[in-house]
Amino acid sequence: LNLGEDMDINSVTIEFDTSVPDKIEYICTDCNKKFKQKRYLRVHQQVVHSANPDNRAKTNRTNQEKSFNRQCTICFNFFHSRNILKHLRLMHPEIKIHKTCELCGKEFKNEWFLNRH
Repeated sequence: LNLGEDMDINSVTIEFDTSVPDKIEYICTDCNKKFKQKRYLRVHQQVVHSANPDNRAKTNRTNQEKSFNRQCTICFNFFHSRNILKHLRLMHPEIKIHKTCELCGKEFKNEWFLNRH
C-alpha cells in the first residue's frame, strides 16, 4: 500500500457491533487488528504491513511530527498534547497549572472543571 493511494475496498473488513448503535469497526485483513476509523486502519497498514520501507519511514516521521506539537515554555522541549501537563507537573512543579475560582478560592485541575463548578 503506497502513501496517498486509495485503499481497495476488498482489502477492508467492516463489522457492525449490534450492542452499540452505529458503531463500525475497520479490521486489518493482515493481522485482524480493529480500528474505529478507516484512516487509522490506513495508517496502520502503511506503517506495519507496507512492503516498502520508505513508506513506513515516511509515515512514522509524519506521525511523530504531528504528535509532538506542544512546546514547554520553560525548557522548550516538545511533547504530545496528552503529556504536556504531566511534564509540567513533574518537571516544573513551581508552575501553577490549576484554575482557581475567584468567588470561593477553590482550585481545579483545568478550566472545564472550574466552569462546571
